[in-house]
Amino acid sequence: MNPVPSLPALVRESCAKVCETAALVALDPDRLASIGDRLKLPSKQDDLVEEHFLTQHNKLFEPRAAGRTEFETRGFEMRESRMMERSALLVFALDAINFGSGYHDIIDKLPGLSGARSMEANLRDFEAGAGPLTPAVLRTLSASRCAIVFRQELHGSRPGNTKAERKAKAELMALFSTAFGALATWLDNYEGQALQAIEAANGSAVTLATMLLGMPFYRDRAHYDRAQSVSDRALPGGLDQPSPQHPAATNLTSPAPSATVHFYKRAQITPADLQRELNHPLFDDLDKLTAFADNLVPHLLRIDGAIILDQELENRINTGMLLPAGSPAEIEIRAAGIEAVRQLAQLTGRTEMELDLLLWTQGRQPKYKNVPRHRCRTVFY
Repeated sequence: MNPVPSLPALVRESCAKVCETAALVALDPDRLASIGDRLKLPSKQDDLVEEHFLTQHNKLFEPRAAGRTEFETRGFEMRESRMMERSALLVFALDAINFGSGYHDIIDKLPGLSGARSMEANLRDFEAGAGPLTPAVLRTLSASRCAIVFRQELHGSRPGNTKAERKAKAELMALFSTAFGALATWLDNYEGQALQAIEAANGSAVTLATMLLGMPFYRDRAHYDRAQSVSDRALPGGLDQPSPQHPAATNLTSPAPSATVHFYKRAQITPADLQRELNHPLFDDLDKLTAFADNLVPHLLRIDGAIILDQELENRINTGMLLPAGSPAEIEIRAAGIEAVRQLAQLTGRTEMELDLLLWTQGRQPKYKNVPRHRCRTVFY
C-alpha cells in the first residue's frame, strides 16, 4: 500500500500537474533562473523576512536571569506560559481571518495601511483591550460585533461607501464571525488552550497544518477542469483561448485533466506565524512547507516576467475584474505561484517558506503595488 502523501506533497504535486497543462498561465524558465540568481545573494530583503502577515514580534519573552530563587523562577515560568498562551491564541485568531484580499479594494482601512495590515491592527487593538482571545471571547464576535472590531462602516452614505460596498463589507464580516466560531469549536478539542493544540502537533508544522483542516475555511482545495480552462466559461463574458504566441498555447492539444488541486495557504502559514510570533522553537519541519498560495507572490512574479498570463486574462485583471473562486484562471495563477517558488527553492538552496517571505516583502514595493493583481472573493486568501 502506498503511503498517504503529506499535505505539502499534495500541494506541490497537484500544482505541478496544473502547470504542466495550464491553458492560460505559463512559467518562463529563463526569467525564473534570473530571479533565482538574484535571490541567491544576501540583500536588504533578508532583514525583513520576519515581516509577513504578522508584523510585530512579541517582546514578552525575556531571557532567564541567573540567580533567581526557585519561587521566582517558578513564578516567571508561569507568567511566561500565560504570555505564550495569549500570544498563541492571538496568532490562531489572526490566521483564522487571514483572508478577504478580494474585498480589500472596498473595505475601510486604517490610514497608511493596506487591507491585511488594517485587519491585523484592528484585531490586535481589540485583543489588547479584551484580553486573551479564548473560545468564549471568540464566540461573542458576531457579524455586527466584527464590524465594530474591524471598524467597518456598514450603514450611512458617506461618499465612496456605496450600497454595494456596504453589502460586500457586511458579507466579509459575516465570514469573519463564522471563522471565529469555527476556531472556538476547534480549540475546544484542546480544552480551549492554544498551547495544547501546538503540543498535540508533536513538533511538526505539517501535522499542525493538517490538524487545522478540521475547520472548513482551511480546506483550501479546488476542482480543476482543464477542458473548462481552454474554453474558459468561468470568467464573466467568457475568455478567448490563448493566442498562438502565448506559451500555454502549446498545451491546447494536451490531455485535459480533471483533478483536485490542493493549496492550504492558511493551514501552512499558521505554524510559520506561530514560530515567528512566539519567538520560540516549536516545529522542526518548517522547511517542508510550500509557499503560501495567495495573490501577491504570483503577481510579483508576473511583473518580473516569470509568470506569463494570457493577454485577455491579464487585461481583465488590470481592469479590476474579480476572478470567480475556483475558476480555472484563478487556480492556474495560484498553482503557478506554488510551482515557481518550488523551482526557485531548487535554484537557490533556500526553503520555499523563506522565499515566500522574501518575495512577499518585496511585493510591497510601489513597482508591484501600483499594478492591479488578481482579486478573488474567497475564504482561502
